[in-house]
Amino acid sequence: MKIRFLPECHRTSNHYRYLLQPFPPHPELEGYVLASILKAATAASDAGRNVVIGASTVTTNPTSCLFQSPDLIMLVFTSTYAAFAQLIVSIYALVASVWIHTPYSTREKISDNLFIASVFIGILNVIILLLVTIFEEQDEVSSHCFFDVVVPKEYAIAHWFTVALVCYSSVLIYFSAFFIMRVNWASRKRIKHHGILIALKREIDSINILMPIFLLASINDVVPISCRILIVMNVWSPEVADYWWLGTCIEICLFPIMYLYLSHGCKWIYSAIKNSWINLFNK
Repeated sequence: MKIRFLPECHRTSNHYRYLLQPFPPHPELEGYVLASILKAATAASDAGRNVVIGASTVTTNPTSCLFQSPDLIMLVFTSTYAAFAQLIVSIYALVASVWIHTPYSTREKISDNLFIASVFIGILNVIILLLVTIFEEQDEVSSHCFFDVVVPKEYAIAHWFTVALVCYSSVLIYFSAFFIMRVNWASRKRIKHHGILIALKREIDSINILMPIFLLASINDVVPISCRILIVMNVWSPEVADYWWLGTCIEICLFPIMYLYLSHGCKWIYSAIKNSWINLFNK
């Protein structure tokens, strides 16, 4: 049985019972998983389109690229949304580490509002992309429609620098929350209320479990975005980005595996399978 995070008024018996209610899913974590899935789908669509086109020498204009290659629009939305979804996870961890008396309902409301804001920012970024590309002077580009070639250079630089800044900030915030939680745990163990102590223990366990997952995801986010910045600055070729974004697919596969391993879910699955086989043979 899982336990909710620390409520605000913990001295009453009602709030003690509130602690023992089943803990609902993390909306901020669900949003981040959704962002990762969208990124993987976008990367697969982009790679598949290039395979179909092959070594074509046909040229087209940027506006046609945008409407013929929806993965370009999805790339803008998913990269923006994923960066802010990662930031939401970090802010949630920071609130849990610093403001321990913040009730779960307040944290959930903060996460929901930030989630709506991240979706809105992603949509707004797509609108800006369409406007600056359509009204920009149309030069012929390759029919492969590489993102950093299709969109105006100024927009590409602004987009990838913004996304990189959000990713770096989220990594810094999460690591800060992790170390604050670990440092303050010794003093919080002196809390006499058993229910509150259990809730705090569950909280630090949750952040510890997510730490390696978040670290892996951060590497798979920060590295490709840093590569994108180098591509926009003409340091690397646009084709390099296709290989880096394969990390997103690896991240999608490793995310549930690492979570099950770190949360001891593998033992539960093994026990369930073992018991089912024993019951089957006993019949």
